Order: sequence, then C-alpha cells, then structure tokens
Amino acid sequence: MKFIQGDVLDAPEAVGQRFDIVYASIGVLCWIPKVADWASAAAACLEPGGTLYLRDGHPMLSTFEWGRSAEELVCVGPYFERAGHSRSDEPWTYTDGPQLTVGENYQWAHGMGEVIDAFIGAGLTIRSVDEQDTVPWQAFEWLVPADNREYRMPRDRNDMPLTFSVTAIRDGSG
Repeated sequence: MKFIQGDVLDAPEAVGQRFDIVYASIGVLCWIPKVADWASAAAACLEPGGTLYLRDGHPMLSTFEWGRSAEELVCVGPYFERAGHSRSDEPWTYTDGPQLTVGENYQWAHGMGEVIDAFIGAGLTIRSVDEQDTVPWQAFEWLVPADNREYRMPRDRNDMPLTFSVTAIRDGSG
C-alpha cells in the first residue's frame, strides 16, 4: 500500500481506482470543513453498487463540556455545520502517541441531518442509520466499560447516543 499525501477530497484522483467498500471510522468527520464535499469524494471512490460505511462519534457527544460530571452535562459546542471552526491549543492527541509539538487544532461540527443529506446529495442510497449507546474511547471520565470493549453511560443514568453509523450504496448505473 502506498502512502498518498494530500487532501482527503483528492482521494478519487489520487487513488485512481474504485472500491466495493469505503469504510470511514471513528473521528473522521470533525476534521472535515464541509461534510458534503467529503461524502462526494467518498462516493466517487466506490464502484457502482459499492457500499459506503461510516461510524463516528455522535454529533451530540462533541457539544458537551468535557470536564463536567454525569449529573451536569452542559452543551457548550456547536451541533450544526457552520462556516467557522473550533480551535484548540491542546498538546494531547486522542491516540496513545506522545504529546504534540504543535498543539493548534481545528475541528468542525456536523449534525445528523447534514450527514444524511450529504450522503443523499452525493448520489448514495441510504440503507441504514443507527445510533449506538457506546463509544470506543472513554469520552467522559465517568463512562463505564461496556460488554463490547467500549464505554457507555452508567446503568443508573438515561442512555444517550454516543456514536452512530450510516450504510449507503452507490447507484449501480455507473
């Protein structure tokens, strides 16, 4: 496998081929300024009849202030896509790697409706949309381990969606 340097939106031309499956995993959408542009690029990487599968953190999850307790969840971040981005200067990374030498970080918000509309606008047919009550990292200190090696809300709390997935098919006509 060769490493391709460039913008993810250039993937169809950079890769130069189409695939039966395009899979996007947790944490992809927050780095994309316009989710519709990303969905179009991902769809262009699919063979006719191919499947695009996305699983990511639920848009609601990123709106909460991280340092609060389970009893004090407060929405502070944007939910819907907007022209601007959020910026942080944290030296940490969400991986197990070392601290960052440059901590400047930009992220964008995308609501569920925008994600679904982006898939449809890219010519994809939605096969399923699912919201899950688990997340593969301990997004809040008070989340507890789930049976699937992920984290969930404590059992004495109401559930909320922590991740979501979308499965869509590219039209088979070409």
